Amino acid sequence: MQQEVVVLRHCQGWQLADIAAHVGRSRAAVASLLRRGLDALREHFPREEG
Repeated sequence: MQQEVVVLRHCQGWQLADIAAHVGRSRAAVASLLRRGLDALREHFPREEG
């Protein structure tokens, strides 16, 4: 679910309300899924220093 939300938001450009309606969750739940999904990506792809 996190992956789907991240793709819809950042690759497809959907708004949170539209994603929420699509996946059948509240806007707050989608925001939480998005945050957790992005945090997981940051763990796998840390920023390079310098």
